[in-house]
Amino acid sequence: MYLSQIWVYPVKSLRGYPVTQAELTARGLQHDRRWMIVNAEGQFLTQRQIPGMVLIRAYGAKDHLQLQIPHLGEVQIGIPKEADADPLTVTVWRSQCRALRPRHPIHNMLSEQLGQPCSLVYMPDTTQRAINPGYALSPNDAVSFADGYPYLLATEASLTALNAQLAEPVTMERFRPNLVITGSTSFAEDHWRDLRIGDFTFTAVKPCERCVMVTIDPDQGLTAKEPLQTLARLHRVNQKVIFGQNLIGHHSTGQLQVGDPVVIL
Repeated sequence: MYLSQIWVYPVKSLRGYPVTQAELTARGLQHDRRWMIVNAEGQFLTQRQIPGMVLIRAYGAKDHLQLQIPHLGEVQIGIPKEADADPLTVTVWRSQCRALRPRHPIHNMLSEQLGQPCSLVYMPDTTQRAINPGYALSPNDAVSFADGYPYLLATEASLTALNAQLAEPVTMERFRPNLVITGSTSFAEDHWRDLRIGDFTFTAVKPCERCVMVTIDPDQGLTAKEPLQTLARLHRVNQKVIFGQNLIGHHSTGQLQVGDPVVIL
């Protein structure tokens, strides 16, 4: 088995992009979900509420974020520092944490695009958002603005099994994984615990329960019944519709590359 795809999503619920290599950090892949869009109350916004969010493309870099917004063009936002941003308490599911709101016209642009007042916020290094202690490997385990865990893994074999049941196949992008594995059997990841990818060890701590987000076409921002309807019939674990596994890394830093071998420990 080997690592066949790596995906990064710099802004939670916006469209991400594939890379051939990525740096590991304590909260996941470098640049992954360090930004988020929140409403006027500081509550995170998601494709579950606004499917058209997927039409905005986000690209991360060391010192800035670049967005491609339909009809508005490309916008670059520098990584905010305390001196040139406003602190804001934001909510992601059940957790609250401190974020920075850059002083930039991007907020008005996103409000226009999404049809409601909203702000783009950044998670600074000083913010530590803890993983659910029921699944954490250590008290120091942290996560970005991802739903709950630093990495999401999926397998090509599971997607192939699902597509075999669909009238119109879907791409892996529907499932928004960070790491995609080739060479396993379908849904073998349900039974993995510890695995090594390249030189780094990860632990699968929780299956990924799926929702309406997988029904959103990333090219059009439109929803349908599939592939969730078929997935619900094909693959349930403990009565939950499952595709993929949430991973925690073992606090290693370094670089993953497409092609890295994968070993189940």
